Amino acid sequence: MSFPHTSSVPRMCCGRITNLSEFRVWERPLTYLAGPYSHKDHAVREARYIHLTRATAWLIKRYKWNVFSPITHSHPIHTIGGIESDWKTWKIFDEQYIRLSCRLIVLCLPGWRESVGVEAEQKIAQFNRLSVIYMTASDEVVEDYKLSPDAPCVENLTEVLSKP
Repeated sequence: MSFPHTSSVPRMCCGRITNLSEFRVWERPLTYLAGPYSHKDHAVREARYIHLTRATAWLIKRYKWNVFSPITHSHPIHTIGGIESDWKTWKIFDEQYIRLSCRLIVLCLPGWRESVGVEAEQKIAQFNRLSVIYMTASDEVVEDYKLSPDAPCVENLTEVLSKP
């Protein structure tokens, strides 16, 4: 059994199916959670993985969305399996998941604006006409997040990475 080419995969978002002729049974659309990962310091990569995983869990609990977080899902493959962690290595996988999503959420951790992967993921999402939503963590409570259609100023999030 072969999987259909992603350009023909039906898109269901907010309860609307946009391509009825090719609709397969999808319980709910994917939500793609992007965030920065690559860094020369292993501790920063580990902290980013933890924060993205917490944000993934928060979105699932709060909105009952089917969330794909490439960092949450690929960090163990990188650390245990020895596969590179750069955008070039993961681009083909991430493009496919973005195309299967109805929204892209960017977790605005320090470094997100400079991240090659986050920038590319936003461009792919925009090309595929997905909603791009920006997610920030509260300064007081790490697991208290806010969603916004506007890119935030994130200088005050520097301390968030240092919280356990």
